[in-house]
Amino acid sequence: MKAERIGTTPREQLKWAIAETYRTTPRTEGDLWNLIREAELFAGGNPSSAAYIESDRYIETMLDAFRSLIESAVHGRELVGRQPRAPRYIRDAATGLYKVDDQKHLDVFETRVINRLTELLFRYGHLIKICQAPEKIKPGRKAKNAEEKPRGICENRFLAIKKTQLYCSPACLDRALKNKPEKKQPKVKKKKKR
Repeated sequence: MKAERIGTTPREQLKWAIAETYRTTPRTEGDLWNLIREAELFAGGNPSSAAYIESDRYIETMLDAFRSLIESAVHGRELVGRQPRAPRYIRDAATGLYKVDDQKHLDVFETRVINRLTELLFRYGHLIKICQAPEKIKPGRKAKNAEEKPRGICENRFLAIKKTQLYCSPACLDRALKNKPEKKQPKVKKKKKR
């Protein structure tokens, strides 16, 4: 699996994390398998080391943690990553003294993935926004006597290019501008020609 699937820059990787976290279509078995490999790449590891993760529940737990962190960034709350497991101290038989067990505590898959997301949110979290454009109109014909129902809001989470970006896509920008009431232009008096 290539790193291009999740992006080669930190911004692209954060976009990948947001897209996977808020994906609305159901995941197939192959999608789950790919997600595990992509998450391992995201954490900076080797995709084959994530082969032991077979549980859908484990993946959902990871995505819930992603969702919680992203929502914290969107609403300006504190970002808290996962702490590695506490170090183990073992007694050295030769010296009789205790020493730290030489485990890679940060090498726990879930910890590495969530801490990587926390690092990216630390850098770019202020640019994650919720799109406030009106929802798409559902396809189909309306009855002639149908009432105009209020439309919802898009509410997509997206990584803005700059702080002033308000909408997730050009289509949402168009919908927002179409629904905005037009301002009346003051009448300009024309000068008489002599």
